Amino acid sequence: MRSVTSFIGPVCLMLCWASAYAEEVAERPHWRIGDKWTYRAVSEPPRQESTWSREVVKTLPNNRYAVVSETGSRQVFDDSANGLDKRGPEYSWRRFQFPMSVGMSWKHEHKIGGEAWSGNEQSSWHVRAFEHITVPAGSFDCFRVEGEAFRGWHDMREHWQSALHGYTHTIYWYCPAVKGVARWEIINQAWVQAPRITTVSELVSYQAGE
Repeated sequence: MRSVTSFIGPVCLMLCWASAYAEEVAERPHWRIGDKWTYRAVSEPPRQESTWSREVVKTLPNNRYAVVSETGSRQVFDDSANGLDKRGPEYSWRRFQFPMSVGMSWKHEHKIGGEAWSGNEQSSWHVRAFEHITVPAGSFDCFRVEGEAFRGWHDMREHWQSALHGYTHTIYWYCPAVKGVARWEIINQAWVQAPRITTVSELVSYQAGE
């Protein structure tokens, strides 16, 4: 018969691993001027390749940041890496929430709209796992987050009105070492009859600011 002590080693290892896994927590990223993320994106169908980037160019009041894209367009982000819409918080999305840990989840609803249409989007997000992944920029320990977003809106043009619906499924790997996402996988269906477009973006380089 095996002694009780023969089980202590494996049990301790399992408990220690579980404890370490449970304690992984990502706090809000502290961006600096000069922080820059460059991605390579592949979308299909049809297959298209592109490169896009974000660079922090200025710190703003209330823990916000001015960020410039590869095209020169400017956007404001909050201290949790969420983009802020110029029309106000009711139009801004929330893909990120901190402190981040495996098992947490959150929901968010915001307005969407344009010159001839308006509606709402409801999304739900879940932190599924803490994983080690490799992308062109390197290998990182990251939180895998999955989200679903459902949109409904009315389009009003030339005396007719229609109700439309869209859907987006998102998976991203948030990596504290780069203060951002190392990989995005997004499946977007603009409306019910539209084809589903899959876009995968991987981090090619991360430049730390001063």
